[in-house]
Parts: sequence; C-alpha cells; structure tokens
Amino acid sequence: GMRVAGLCTSGGRGAGHLARSRAQPQRLRGVALAAGALGHREQWQEDAHATAVLEEGPWREAAQAHQDRVRRLVGGGDMSSPDPDNPIYNFLFRYYYWKPQQVARYSPGWGVALIGAQRRDLAGSSERDSDRRAVVDSRTGALYFHPGTCRWKTVEGFAKVLDLLVATEARPPVLNCFGYHEWAMLYQPDPTVPTQRHQSLPLRVSQETLNQVVEDRTPLRCTHFDAFRFFTAPAQERNHAVLDRASQRRLEQPGCVHASMDLFKYAMKLSPWVDPSILGECLALAKRARIMDIRASPYDASQYSHPGSEDQEPLDLSPIAVETLEGRQAYLAEQEQLWKAAQPIRRRLVVEYTRVIEEAARVHRRDPP
Repeated sequence: GMRVAGLCTSGGRGAGHLARSRAQPQRLRGVALAAGALGHREQWQEDAHATAVLEEGPWREAAQAHQDRVRRLVGGGDMSSPDPDNPIYNFLFRYYYWKPQQVARYSPGWGVALIGAQRRDLAGSSERDSDRRAVVDSRTGALYFHPGTCRWKTVEGFAKVLDLLVATEARPPVLNCFGYHEWAMLYQPDPTVPTQRHQSLPLRVSQETLNQVVEDRTPLRCTHFDAFRFFTAPAQERNHAVLDRASQRRLEQPGCVHASMDLFKYAMKLSPWVDPSILGECLALAKRARIMDIRASPYDASQYSHPGSEDQEPLDLSPIAVETLEGRQAYLAEQEQLWKAAQPIRRRLVVEYTRVIEEAARVHRRDPP
C-alpha cells in the first residue's frame, strides 16, 4: 500500500530553517531603508554592493559552458526550435513554458558582479521586468542580481514553492505507481470529448489492452495532481484518492517522476538568482525523467531514439513494458535511481530558495513569509 508520512515540523518550515542555518547570506552594508516606503528599493541599490566579483574572461567562459550544456541537452542546433514532434523536447518546452534560449541565458546567481557585462548578456535582466532586473554594484559599477528587486508578491510565491519542496523532501518515496498515469489519460476515452493526448504518437498496445491494464492495476497509485488532472473521468475514479491543487502539499512525494521533473520548473522560477549549475542539473534531471515517463507509456516513441552525436546526447526511447512483471521491475529500478538523483538537487533548491527569500525579506524589512 501507499505510505505518505506527515511532515513533523512546525508549519512545514523546519527543513527550510535548517537550510538557513547552513547557508546564511552575507549582509549587504550601507543599506538605508525608509520603513514602509514603496520606493525603498531604489535607495538601497545606491549603496548596496555585490558579495563577489568575476572578471570578464572567466564569466564569459562560464556562460559559454552553460550554453553548450543546455544545447547538448536539448538536442543540439541553435536551440530556437527543438523538434516540435519529439515527445521529450516538446514536453519540456511546451508544458514548462520556457524556451531553450531562456534556459541558456547565463546568470551566476545572486550577489556576483560581472565585470564588462551588458544587460543583453544576462538572464532575466530586462528593464521591463523589474523583479529580475540586474542592478549596478556601487563599488565596481558592474551588473549583478539581487533579490531585493523582487516585489513582495514574488517573494510570497517563492515561499509557497519552498514549502512544497520542504514537504516533499521530508516524505518517504512511493515507488509502486509504475508510470500508469499516461495509461490513465487514455483509459476508456469518451468519444464526445477530445482525448487529453500530449503526443501525436501511435500506441504500442491496443485500446482494449490499455483499458485492461488500468483495470488490473486499480487502485492506481498516482500522487501528482498535474498528472491526475489529465486522467479520463473513469480513470480518476480508479485512483487511490481524488487529487486537487489543495492536496498537493500533503501528497507530493519524492519518488514521483513528475515531482522530480518539476524541479526544472522551480529552478527556472528562481532564475536569475539561482546558481547556473543547479539549473543545468534540473534540466538534465527533467529530461531523464521525461524519457522514463514516455518509455513506460502506451505510446510507441521508438522512432525518436538515436545513438547520439558530437552535439547531442543519445536518446533511448525503447519501451519499458510496464504491463508485464519484467517491465514493472525495470521501471521500479529506474524510478529508484531517479529518486536518489533528485534528492540532492531538491536539497540545493531548498537552500537557494531560503537564501533568496531571507535576503529579499531583509531588504523589504519584513519577516520571511
């Protein structure tokens, strides 16, 4: 049966406080704030300074390495338009609404000034987006990112993400779902309602077999609302519980393939204040999770397999036949490895979110939400 442990911390923030003790941000000096003043951010920017400085040569090399890593992960090319029919890339960049070029834009994280950088060089540095605008270091005149530019509403949104990450991290993994969510999205489709199919791919099993597999595996063990909401109505009735957005914090667990995939979304939400290595790790993890996801589905995506080349990774989309015992055993082994890979990445995101929230709250002169 499914085991979901309750979070034994006050308000779900215990691990967040632990992260704060491990990663206290350096304080910016010379910050003169008028308490409650709406325009205080411009005032602190005049006196604030970065906590580290990178010379132009090293940061441009780092930026190129980040771009090259992203390009290889998304299949090479100029990144402007990954194959729209590829079931891996079209999911990563349509379901998650960032474009590859946005992911490839470089930021060193917050507090690091880049000598010689122009706004066009940096991720999220548009003047039109005041939340993510790069500011000028008062000592060197170089650009850097600081969470103090965030509106309080943005900080509150970060706090909700942190709360979910901490709650998910604290639970034991559930490793008996076997990827049947993709099957449930196609179970007994209503001919009068458009089927929720994210892929224009052929099925590798008949509709009759698909229906039987779902019925044989009832109750389904899905814990991820953003998968459950695409189930057909008859399949939703076969899940172990009815899921909704309100229950996500209570049920999200670290063994879930989609919960691991979502770390990419949460890393991008924190850009440009997040370390670029974390962003690259989250994209690589999301791709790995999506490959596992589509291999265990009832779709036949084998036409998109390729051996790899100099500028792109190999892609194995041969089926994991979860309708068989051998397939379920293979899926379980892959899922366990994915969970183990995701845990340190989730921990790093908890630390990064905590640092950003606390520093933004300090500038706003408010308690962290």
